Amino acid sequence: VGKTTLLRRVCELYLQQSHHLPCYGFYTEEVRDNNGSRIGFDIITLDGNSRASLARINEYTTSQSSSLPRVGQYNVFVNEFERIALSLFTNLQTPCICFIDEIGKMELLSNRFKELIETLIQRRNLILIATIPIKPLGFVDRIRTRSDCRLLTVTRDNRSGPALRNELMEHIEELTKNIL
Repeated sequence: VGKTTLLRRVCELYLQQSHHLPCYGFYTEEVRDNNGSRIGFDIITLDGNSRASLARINEYTTSQSSSLPRVGQYNVFVNEFERIALSLFTNLQTPCICFIDEIGKMELLSNRFKELIETLIQRRNLILIATIPIKPLGFVDRIRTRSDCRLLTVTRDNRSGPALRNELMEHIEELTKNIL
């Protein structure tokens, strides 16, 4: 509905500010074939320097795809996801901001990623900005119901306007003041 676009835009705006904390993270991007049909998703680091396959539908995977975990019609490349996602957060310099798109079914096939998220949530001097699915999902629901978690709902009506983006930027600014 626009969660990734919002996260990317907020990250770009934050990095354009003159005084900012170090930022770590990744976003996911749809992959489409020549006809415009979605065939999967890639994971991309915020700086754009690293990219890997997160998931593909059957006809776009190798013969090894039968051994891969699946979410719906997608084969999920957990090892590729972990190679990119986990390496981003190994030597965090705090205080910092971590932008994660997303904490969803595909990403949660990685137990190491779940452990990372739990560690990041507990870490002092760290702001975690993440997208999550609206549908119930056990691990995500435990995050969603935390007293220190603030939820913003992205909809078709609010995704394009500046109000939601500005609200998130203001919240990040407030959090930044509290950890410096």
